[in-house]
Amino acid sequence: MRFVLASLAVLTISVGSASAAAFDNYRAACLDTGGDLGKVRAAAAAKGWGKLSDADREVLAPGNERAVEGWAISDGGARYLVSIKASSAGGGAGDMSGAGVATCTLSASKGDDAVAIKAYGDYLKRRPAGDENADGYRTASWQVTDGAGLVMHYYFGGTAATASVFSLSVVKK
Repeated sequence: MRFVLASLAVLTISVGSASAAAFDNYRAACLDTGGDLGKVRAAAAAKGWGKLSDADREVLAPGNERAVEGWAISDGGARYLVSIKASSAGGGAGDMSGAGVATCTLSASKGDDAVAIKAYGDYLKRRPAGDENADGYRTASWQVTDGAGLVMHYYFGGTAATASVFSLSVVKK
């Protein structure tokens, strides 16, 4: 019985540490760069992140793998996939319609949702505006508005998910 409890404690610490490591890599790739695509590219070059394989691209954009720009980060035996893209806000965005949108996303092995959401909330110094757990999928979202625009932050995971995904979209008029 003691062995089982000790094993569960180690597993819990490992999953929590994995979630913390995933967030640390997301912070370095997306948050510290402000989601600026040029800064993400510069960080990738400076840190020596590897190019995505065709299989990585297929995971990130099934059926549209050639449209994906990104890198693979190897850290502590784990592998994280970073992708970036630029687009424009659609007509449903109200007064932000037509604004430039830069999105930076990190996909990681499935981790502890509570640890990941707490780390994200601690970083933003606020609780998520939305935090739902339905049908085995967990989503949390935050919105930060400042004079420069709007930043939308997302976490996706859960018991039914195959990965933990952290993402931000920066909308600037």
